[in-house]
Amino acid sequence: GTVTIKCKAVDGSGKYATCKVTVKRPATSIKISKATLRLHTGYAYNLKATVLPKKATNKNVKWSSSNSKVAKVSTKGKVVGVSVGSCTITCTTKDGTKLSSKCKVTVIKK
Repeated sequence: GTVTIKCKAVDGSGKYATCKVTVKRPATSIKISKATLRLHTGYAYNLKATVLPKKATNKNVKWSSSNSKVAKVSTKGKVVGVSVGSCTITCTTKDGTKLSSKCKVTVIKK
């Protein structure tokens, strides 16, 4: 949570200073809904990321593909098979902990 701390001078001047303190709960783990995925070219699948603990302050994640010519991934985890091959989809926490989870994607011909 957040709290404001106030420090007041005891010399009778009435002067004081304040400081706002925010305590955050960092992520401790992240997991993608599938460790491996097979897709046909042109098809899509929505991966989901779970960030723990449930009360983590920032559960935002970043998705990336090791080869977007094989499979693209949206900012929401939607993977689309582009061409035949394999790549890795990675989901990384955005809270500064840099935790990540990976899904190996194999795209096959439709």
